[in-house]
Parts: sequence; C-alpha cells; structure tokens
Amino acid sequence: MVSPAPAVLAPTDDFASPLAQRIVPLTGCDRPTNVARRAVTAVLKSWAPERTDDMVAGVNEIVINAVQHTEGPLSLVLERHPEYAVARVHDPLQDCAQVTPKTPSLMDQSGRGLKMLDELAEWWFVQPTARGKAVCAAFRITAQENCTR
Repeated sequence: MVSPAPAVLAPTDDFASPLAQRIVPLTGCDRPTNVARRAVTAVLKSWAPERTDDMVAGVNEIVINAVQHTEGPLSLVLERHPEYAVARVHDPLQDCAQVTPKTPSLMDQSGRGLKMLDELAEWWFVQPTARGKAVCAAFRITAQENCTR
C-alpha cells in the first residue's frame, strides 16, 4: 500500500482508459456516504464481488473526509481496469497537499480514515481536477475477460 507524500501525485495516465465507468453525482445529497456505499455495492457485484467490502469501506472514508473537510463531495467515479477497480471521489477543494494521513492519539475520535485506506486499497493518490481534486483508491481485482459496463 502506497500513500501519497504531501506534494506527490500519481500520474493522471496510470488509469487513463477504464474498461467501464460509472459516475455517481453526490452534489446536494443529504447523505452522500449512503449513496456512495450503495453505488459501490451495486457496481462491484459484477466487477469484483470479492473486493466489495474493502472498497465500500475505503470509499466511505474518502467521502466522509470530503464532507468534513470541504464543501462536500461532487461525485464518485467508479472505474474498472484490467487489474484494478478504482474509485475517485471528487471535491471542490484544490489543495491536494492537505490530504495526508494523520497519526491520531488513542483518545482522538477521528483521523484514522486515510490510515485505514492504506490497509484496504493497494494504493491511493490525489489528483488535481478542473473543479478541485479527486482522492482516488485502487483495489486489485481478479482479471476478467468480459466486463459488465
């Protein structure tokens, strides 16, 4: 698992050509975490059911961070690649360097989300976008010859 250093971003072309993609709008949702969890569960049933729990938990943490630290998530993009399922949570904040794992004390009630993402995903990264940034997580999946779109 590789997490980004504050100013290190994954190249945008690492996952440039998905085999399938689903875009889930989250702007204005009363409960974006619920919407995101349901979307991941529905999509991963056909793409990679063995990774559904990990991806649901990882996406949930990213969406929670967007709710707590930005004006809220804009969208969730789920992508199917030959060996990975990738989740991209877009938010309006442009400061990519702000997304770093914390080291909370035992008494802290928050600050563990990105550490948990380190354990769940093969790697995660942050990318600038035209409207802010995307916090992305890649989950290794079993390669399939035919992918359901």
